[in-house]
Amino acid sequence: MGKAALVCRFHRSVRGLADPGVLGEVTATLVDAARGPAGLEERQLAAAVRHAGQLLRPDRVVEHDAAVRRAHRSLVKGRGPVGMWRYTPVLDDEGAAIVDAAVDALAKPARDADTGTGERDPRTPAARRVDALLDLVTRAVGAPEGVPRQAKTALVVTIPLQVLEGRCRGAGTTRTGEVLTAGTVRRLACDAQVVPVVLGTAGEVLDQGRGRRLFDRAQVRHLWLRDRGGCTFPGCTRPAGWTDAHHLVHWADGGPTSIDNAALLCRAHHSTVHTHRYSARITHDNDGDDGENGENGDGSGTRTGRPRVEWDLNPGS
Repeated sequence: MGKAALVCRFHRSVRGLADPGVLGEVTATLVDAARGPAGLEERQLAAAVRHAGQLLRPDRVVEHDAAVRRAHRSLVKGRGPVGMWRYTPVLDDEGAAIVDAAVDALAKPARDADTGTGERDPRTPAARRVDALLDLVTRAVGAPEGVPRQAKTALVVTIPLQVLEGRCRGAGTTRTGEVLTAGTVRRLACDAQVVPVVLGTAGEVLDQGRGRRLFDRAQVRHLWLRDRGGCTFPGCTRPAGWTDAHHLVHWADGGPTSIDNAALLCRAHHSTVHTHRYSARITHDNDGDDGENGENGDGSGTRTGRPRVEWDLNPGS
């Protein structure tokens, strides 16, 4: 497209939404950053433009635009060359980041490929990527139902701490330049193998942790047994194998990674819960029946009913 066209399109897309003075300063900064031999490459400038657009657009516009992009996702199947098929996906930034992280991890050249001789991998990069995608699909459909999946592919996202905690506006950026909203990063970080590179006010790395906030395999097994039907969102019938473990109190807000702070949600309802900020609590089937506050009749305070997730579908509850 060209650097000048990128900046012009950015200016047109936000001039009716942003403060004129702020927009002028941001546009001038982008022009300066792109100017000259030492300036940003077109790919880098495109990422900077996307990030600036997230910051200058009102939250309602960002959320609306994200919903429109999600609605236009597609996967089209058609005839390719003789004897071949062509699949054409159209993804939003979140979908592209997930696919890139998963496929790239498996698409590196193999030393022995199919021959076992240690020779250079003869496959083209495109062939390696499609083989990686087929490997992922094969693994997914081959996993026995009722057995938690393997750890998910790591997706590294850089995001300021204040943005992650919802104290100011902003966005996260993946290694490949996709810009993800703070809400998307918070949702993915519940159960996806997201490594949040959290930055302080001076840009220093405050945390690049992973394990302490992810539910381990034993916890996921427990949730699969507890939430027998799979997704716990009211009316959903998605099985457990299609769900993520969601922090009821988000880990970024100090919520523990424990089964008492977790619920299974399918991807669609996981997004819904984060978008509308729905809340839930763990209750027991005998709460209020056998004694005050769900205690046994002997006053021991021990809960004997089966635990279940109770959702409050009032936005922002």
